[in-house]
Amino acid sequence: MNAGDGLGAYVWERAAHRLSASAACVLPCGAFEQHGHRLPLATDAIIAERLAQRLVERSAPDIVLSRLPVLAYGCSPEHMEFPGTVSLSRTALCETVLSISRSLASHGVRRLIVLNAHGGNSAALESILREIRQDGGVLPLLFDVYRSAAVQSSAWTMDWHAGAIETSLWLALTDDTDGAVHTIDGRDEKPSKDPDWLQYPGWRIPWTAKELAVHGGIGDPHEATAGEGERLIALLAEEWHRGLLAILQWDEERVA
Repeated sequence: MNAGDGLGAYVWERAAHRLSASAACVLPCGAFEQHGHRLPLATDAIIAERLAQRLVERSAPDIVLSRLPVLAYGCSPEHMEFPGTVSLSRTALCETVLSISRSLASHGVRRLIVLNAHGGNSAALESILREIRQDGGVLPLLFDVYRSAAVQSSAWTMDWHAGAIETSLWLALTDDTDGAVHTIDGRDEKPSKDPDWLQYPGWRIPWTAKELAVHGGIGDPHEATAGEGERLIALLAEEWHRGLLAILQWDEERVA
């Protein structure tokens, strides 16, 4: 077994040793939803799983992390107008993560890192992680990919869904070298346009994807490249590593 192996590759005796040595378990969270004409329904789940593998592999050698199987479904009500999308209710997502955390706590796991690669999960995850913290079983942590400094500092605006950022990550994390930047059936839709209400940041609208872009993609994937994806992953890895070290130090001091 090596650092890239997920916990699912272990028999239970080896899993027991791995968990006892682990600083945390890592739970990748994605979704199963439309991603325009270029990316597949499982995009978020695949990005979450493979990015988690990369970040675990690049963590400091003295920090043992156990990677759990990806949670492949998420909260996607805004995409339900597109066939193929499967959405969990917020309650279902929260109960699933809560049950996972309690199972891990029963095996002596001290920390759970949720790596989220779907923006629609964020609010639900923040809510349930607060409840998990109150439970006192494990310390819950959230690494939210699309809220990270690496992504937020990107030059692309209104790149919410299946645009340059997500497509670049897809190209870097998969074997798809050119298919994702070409239309599947010859259509070449125009990039989505920022709605006027975005200039008023105090307002929030529970939008649907089809309201913002009839083809489903909110952003322009034409500038996406695998090289840009690798650059983003390097920045994410640095943010992951530095933040994790700071959190572990804080937690050790807190319980000392």
